[in-house]
Amino acid sequence: MHCQSVVKQEYLNPAYNSFKDYTSVNILARNQWGGVDNHPRLYGANFYMPIHLSRLGVGLTLLKEEIGLRNICSLSASLAHNLRISMQSYLSFGYGIGAELTSYDRDRIVAMNDNYLNYDIDWTTFGPSFKLGVFYADPHIFAGLSSNTVTGRSNDKNWYLPGLDFVCGAMYRLSRSVFFRPDLIIKYYRNEKVVVTESVPADSYVPPVFDLSVSFLLDERVWLSTSHRFNLAHTFSVDFLIASDFQLGYSFELGIGEGLNQFNSHAISLSYKINSGKALGGFQKRGRYIHGDKFKYLYR
Repeated sequence: MHCQSVVKQEYLNPAYNSFKDYTSVNILARNQWGGVDNHPRLYGANFYMPIHLSRLGVGLTLLKEEIGLRNICSLSASLAHNLRISMQSYLSFGYGIGAELTSYDRDRIVAMNDNYLNYDIDWTTFGPSFKLGVFYADPHIFAGLSSNTVTGRSNDKNWYLPGLDFVCGAMYRLSRSVFFRPDLIIKYYRNEKVVVTESVPADSYVPPVFDLSVSFLLDERVWLSTSHRFNLAHTFSVDFLIASDFQLGYSFELGIGEGLNQFNSHAISLSYKINSGKALGGFQKRGRYIHGDKFKYLYR
């Protein structure tokens, strides 16, 4: 749900956007394991709007993922708010609810005969999804934890797919024109499987994934980043602040693992800010978010 080692917490943690004093639109497209037939593709969009004269904000996230025969579409709405816990530190909470539709293209399955297909499988499933998130930030460090869970019912049995995402990092100015930011991401998700034999375990979790990255902001205009996903991939990213309200990013993932993880991936992201004065309905933003400038480097 997020590019390798590129912090895209707006799609995962409903509390993450809470420190924005402007309306934002983010778009993401990822092409994973290029060169492999039916390789995964991900398309995402995130919208966030603060509510004037309060520390509340509302968000909307849309994701579409194509993985071989499987297509996943999800839509969720979220609410975020934050609390001041010291002179310069804040704690944000986020809550989201939505739905996820998963379908399989059975017509594309290649089998020797029909006996190889299990017709008791639900080829289309629909279930509610829930998000919970917490995020801490001060002018120098940040940390967040979020849970994304999808539930449903298949063959008269209830199922759920929980996931956990953790992120932490630091923000330091090395000089007038260079800003430094290291990040650590940990992912742990339950895996969805189509069970066709009793020998396949009912519960299966993807091994935890660790991403370690460093980023530099040069002259308030260009983010240069590199990151390492242990035993899987190494990433090189560049984000251009084309204008004060528009940012364009590209990431190249060099596969260094085994199997499919030896193939490379690509991602493009767009971010657009809508004038905060208009977003707040003409109210003075300083009355709502006096800490906004301190946290602007959360959103690269």
